[in-house]
Amino acid sequence: MERAAFKPESGVSYSAGVAFIFLKNKIPHLLLMLQRAGEKNLQKSGGFFVEERAWKMPMGHFNIRIDTSLTDTAQREFEEETGCALPKGVLDAKLSISIRIPSDRPDAEFHEDTFFLVVTDKEPKPLKDVARDKVIEKTKWFPLSKLPGGDDAASEGAGMAFGHRKKLARLLLACENKKTKDGIEIRKLLTSLTGK
Repeated sequence: MERAAFKPESGVSYSAGVAFIFLKNKIPHLLLMLQRAGEKNLQKSGGFFVEERAWKMPMGHFNIRIDTSLTDTAQREFEEETGCALPKGVLDAKLSISIRIPSDRPDAEFHEDTFFLVVTDKEPKPLKDVARDKVIEKTKWFPLSKLPGGDDAASEGAGMAFGHRKKLARLLLACENKKTKDGIEIRKLLTSLTGK
C-alpha cells in the first residue's frame, strides 16, 4: 500500500486494527485474541470504563511518537497482540473502513476506528522474541460461521465483544464487491457464510 501522509485532526483520537481471515482448507477463519478483564480507560466524567473479558480483533491506539500512519498502527498492534508477523504491504486502504463516533475520553471530541480486512490462504508466522501484550490471554482461530458467543466450550467462557462483531459486519459489507490483491472475491466469502 502506498503511504499517504496521515495528519491527525485536532480533537480526534485514532485506533486501527486488522480483521485477519485465513482460508484454512477453504473455510474462512478469523483470528481473535482473548483480552483479560480489568483494563481501565479514563473517561471525561473522571470515572473509568473497565474492559470486560472478551474476544476481539487485534487493534490499538495510534501513537504519534512511533506511528506515521494508521497502517503502521494496525501492523504494530497486530504483531504486539497476536505475536504473529503481518507481512509488509498486506494492508490495503481499499479493503478498510473508518468509523467515527463521539468520544468519552479526555482530550478528544471524537474517536475514529479504522479496520483493515486481510483475506489470505497463508497463515501468519509467529514472531521470535516478541512479548505479547500483557492484557492478552491468548489468540485463537474461529470459523466465521461460529464466532465466540461465550456459551460453548470453544469460546472459553467469553463472547466476542459486541462492538468488534458490529465493526466486522460493517467491514465485510463495505468490502462486499471488492477483491483482495490475490483476486479473492469478498462476495464469495460472504456467500460461503450465508449459503445464498
